[in-house]
Amino acid sequence: MEEIRALGATLVAISPQVPDGSMTESEIGNMEFTVLSDQDAKVASLYGVSWEVPAFLMDHMKVDRGLDLDKINNGKGSILPIPATFVLNKEGIVTWSYVNVDYRTRSEPNDIIEALKAIS
Repeated sequence: MEEIRALGATLVAISPQVPDGSMTESEIGNMEFTVLSDQDAKVASLYGVSWEVPAFLMDHMKVDRGLDLDKINNGKGSILPIPATFVLNKEGIVTWSYVNVDYRTRSEPNDIIEALKAIS
């Protein structure tokens, strides 16, 4: 976070999930970045990283995994984002991105820092 701030950047996380009460107001206030809720997947769709979960998979997740995506995402669980990281310049133009359909694989912090250095 220090390097991101030193480069004049701001970190924002976007999730389809609604706040679930697992964090106290104090914990939320002490977070070093902003978390926005994209419950209707409008932002994910604008960035081309949304997909519709097939009904059979929704059922599997709910019955076999105990994950009620409609509840977790406030009634809009059938559209989910593909995990992605974007670096935008001051004009709001995407200058670097990392997208991977495997939710377990995320961009590396050092790659993000290098992308920020390239535009500062």
